[in-house]
Amino acid sequence: NNNGPRYGSIQYTGNRLTIRAASLWMCIRWAWHLESFQISGPDWLQTAPLYDIFATTSALVTQQKMRAMFRILIGERFAMKTRAEKKEMQVMALVIAKGGPKLRPSSGKFDAALGVEAPFQFLGFDSRTHMQRSSGDRPGRWRDSFTNMSMPELAAVTALALSKTPLEQMPVMDGTGLTGRYDFSLTHDLQSGDEHEHPTSDDLLANMRAVLQKNIGLTLEPRKASVDVLVIDHINHEATPN
Repeated sequence: NNNGPRYGSIQYTGNRLTIRAASLWMCIRWAWHLESFQISGPDWLQTAPLYDIFATTSALVTQQKMRAMFRILIGERFAMKTRAEKKEMQVMALVIAKGGPKLRPSSGKFDAALGVEAPFQFLGFDSRTHMQRSSGDRPGRWRDSFTNMSMPELAAVTALALSKTPLEQMPVMDGTGLTGRYDFSLTHDLQSGDEHEHPTSDDLLANMRAVLQKNIGLTLEPRKASVDVLVIDHINHEATPN
């Protein structure tokens, strides 16, 4: 599939894996359960061709098992050769702010009244995890409502919000130590009030820090971290036939 949106969706449901309009980079990201900054490979992986993949198992399997099976499939079909490395890099750590977290355990209930659901399926989140956006009373103000969100997932969403594109992410890692799933909202209010202005990276970071601290008692702090990176030494452009 060479058409369709550049960023598709990956959804797992018990015994079925449904992938639509996904780049090979996206497939690798989901199969190895990594963030984009943890993958080192050729740039063409991020572009066309895009793949539609529908896989089923005879019995229910865990998401961890489905990822492992998909890793084998990608490795065999694309003659993929990889190695694991540790790389020192500058990251932003999502941490608990002074005063403590302001989070409530998730009810697990989707509420359509919270706004239009954001198309974040390409991040490979569980289908029970939701982010919905509603507009504020003026340009530059909006609210993002999250349902059943873990802290590693919030770190991934934050990386996306702070990055130029979904494929050029600012590294954001979860350092909260919080292991639950939560429901919460983040209200954004850009100071300029002009939604057509393009804020700098520093502006985005300062705004996100303020939003996280005010709404849920978390913040972002720079750290140097030793990060697990998947290095792709070889991968074919095309899959071998079934």
